[in-house]
Amino acid sequence: MIMSSCLILHRHKNETLIHLIEALMTEAQRVGLSETELLSLVQSSYQQRKGKGES
Repeated sequence: MIMSSCLILHRHKNETLIHLIEALMTEAQRVGLSETELLSLVQSSYQQRKGKGES
């Protein structure tokens, strides 16, 4: 039962992330960003946050 609940929660998290990614890609296209530019921005933001956590 616990394993089943964990799988359902994991699936829900994945679906939520997929919806967020789709919305982000739609918004990026709306403002004229390419997929490559969006990925670069996401990577840069991740690296900045990662760096702040290590400080």
